[in-house]
Amino acid sequence: MKTSELKIKNALNFGRFSLELEEKREQSIITQSSHMLTAFSLFSAAMLMAIPIVIEQTIVPKEQVLSLAGLLFIPLVASLVLTIIAQWRYKYQTMITAEEFRDKFLHNEDEYQCQSQFDSQWIDQIAQVQQSKIGTNNRRARLIKASMICFLVSIGILIFANALFIILYA
Repeated sequence: MKTSELKIKNALNFGRFSLELEEKREQSIITQSSHMLTAFSLFSAAMLMAIPIVIEQTIVPKEQVLSLAGLLFIPLVASLVLTIIAQWRYKYQTMITAEEFRDKFLHNEDEYQCQSQFDSQWIDQIAQVQQSKIGTNNRRARLIKASMICFLVSIGILIFANALFIILYA
């Protein structure tokens, strides 16, 4: 095998592997956003169950508890929205169809004389799909990070408010 053909063959193999890794990354990010939805649900349920108990069983004024709950749910809802957007099925660049490949190969027979020329076509197609998926995955990753930050802000508000209530009313 000529050196140039060997380079093209290896570029194709690396490209396929890289695309496979990007697809795994996509699935990992979507799974992580599902876990964020679960955490959101559990935390929300716990807060909604705790609010009436806190109002009835403590000396903390009802208005302060409800204000805290309202403040707490602002970043929590933002976290939910960001997580849902991260799970959205975004459009991405796909490869041309088999029929389009056939037509391209038949109409440009002089350009496709050896395997490395076909491999170069593979590389061109994989590169377009991969760049599209990388952009989408980066957007998803930023959304998940923002969702986690909102979620942590909401937990921070809860911890701070509890400490404040203990200091003020204990």
